[in-house]
Amino acid sequence: MPLNVEYLPYKFEPRPYQAVLMHELLVKNTNRAIISWHRRSGKDKTCWIIMLIKALQRKGNYFYIFPTAKQGRKALWTAIDSGGVAFLDHLAPTIINKINNTEMRINLVNGSTIQIVGASHYNYVVGTNPVGMVFSEYSLQTPLAFSYLSPAAVENKGWIILNTTPRGHNHAYRLFQHALGNDSWYVDKRDVLETLSAEGERYISDSDLETAAGAMSIEKFQQEFFCDWSSALENSYFSNYLRKARSENRIGGFPLPVENPLYTAWDLGFNDQTAIWFFYIKRNGEITFVHYYENNQQAMEHYINYVKKFGESRGLVFARHFAPHDICHADWSTGEKRIHRAQRLGFTFTAVPRSKDKMDQIEYSRALFKRYHFDEKECRIGLDALMEYHARENLNTGARGGPFHDWSSNGSDAFMIVAQAYQAGLMPELGYSKNPMTPQMNSFALESVIG
Repeated sequence: MPLNVEYLPYKFEPRPYQAVLMHELLVKNTNRAIISWHRRSGKDKTCWIIMLIKALQRKGNYFYIFPTAKQGRKALWTAIDSGGVAFLDHLAPTIINKINNTEMRINLVNGSTIQIVGASHYNYVVGTNPVGMVFSEYSLQTPLAFSYLSPAAVENKGWIILNTTPRGHNHAYRLFQHALGNDSWYVDKRDVLETLSAEGERYISDSDLETAAGAMSIEKFQQEFFCDWSSALENSYFSNYLRKARSENRIGGFPLPVENPLYTAWDLGFNDQTAIWFFYIKRNGEITFVHYYENNQQAMEHYINYVKKFGESRGLVFARHFAPHDICHADWSTGEKRIHRAQRLGFTFTAVPRSKDKMDQIEYSRALFKRYHFDEKECRIGLDALMEYHARENLNTGARGGPFHDWSSNGSDAFMIVAQAYQAGLMPELGYSKNPMTPQMNSFALESVIG
């Protein structure tokens, strides 16, 4: 017999616009929703309440997905709102069977489980048959998480909510635009002027906005408080270069090569993603990226087989496979160098020497960018990674540091291997060859790249 949940939500009085979302999911039983609400609008609190009620109404596995598990612990598991109420306080004692703080998992008395997880390890959720999921701050998540996990919810006749703050025209923007024209989705965007009380009063005052505007850039302010998808992505290393490439029709549909051999550029990981870019070099020096692939928690054999099958199924040959310097490191579990392991599998890597620092790698890639073309469909996840790749920012001083490590890092690192290989003299096909142990570009090479 289902539990009586009429007394829910527990310790929560929804604001009018929050009640609309709850009505859509809980009364109308809409099973797809994407919302873009401004900062301090209570989007996570509302989605959390919906998940609690849904989990009591139907026995199953439920997942609340943040960009990383660490962020989920901070933003939800241990979070306390301005009124002193924690997220976990909304769990009525009578509905709890057990709470596992380490795994951030809650077992309810009806057998349902609710768990906070990170999108960066979406493989953890694959195969668990979720019937309900919330993707929080979807703009900051790897789009692979939604791609891999949403079919399970469809198969189980479950539901999904995505909440997000705009971060430029990335994967979240594309999904938002798709949902706008799809009757099966509930879509809601609300800036600070559109979240009103029953009396018509705003929840964010002008003085609050003035304080916020003084503490962040205009781009971030527009994104956070006015849900502006068109504002530039702050601190992104490649976003302007990608916009220029698109304006010059260098992002679009490009066929696989007939006469040109393929190359690959890798970034290696296990718990992190392993990322691979596929590209070819034209006689005029243009570089066209025709495919992108990433995965995690897979052995090297998986990726080598993927590359081999990609070429064989299309009748293509490979000229070279570029990998970072750590391909020559020994695997901690076997003691065997990874480059030797690949050779045993019939796969030869070219190790690219390490640059002095990450900013060198970024600058090398920027210098070559005007030669780059991208197949948009085949490289979509990789392009999203490049758009998102950005600098760290000190929240107290506003000073920028090196790259922020998130889901976009591995794809961007693999991408930068191409420019590093060129700069190290490993691509004579581009008319530039020298001793790979002298990493500085000579004046002729630099002039030929930048023009």
